[in-house]
Amino acid sequence: QLSVISREALRRHFLALPPEDVRLRFGSGMSVEGIYTYVDKFDFDRDAVLGVFDENLQLTGVAHLALDPEHDAAELGISVLLEHRGQGIGTALFERAVEMQTGNKHVDAGKSK
Repeated sequence: QLSVISREALRRHFLALPPEDVRLRFGSGMSVEGIYTYVDKFDFDRDAVLGVFDENLQLTGVAHLALDPEHDAAELGISVLLEHRGQGIGTALFERAVEMQTGNKHVDAGKSK
């Protein structure tokens, strides 16, 4: 699980994504400034931010489970750098995020609104 000291690694990760991956991850294109703002707004005390690093300590995969207990909801975003796909990183991040949210009394993974 990542913490506030990982903000710069998170910025580098998102900035390394190709434009189409940024669009898929965020729902639209995002400027450098937009990515910085997005990462700056991470609430590491409330949300779960997971990461996978390679042998060079580059953040290759990220999962952000943003919790909204007020609305009994959560949002999960996952990204894996292109050169690290096909290694099970995204699947592992997804499975870990599901495990983490299962223990959260505010969110039900099987519930849809």
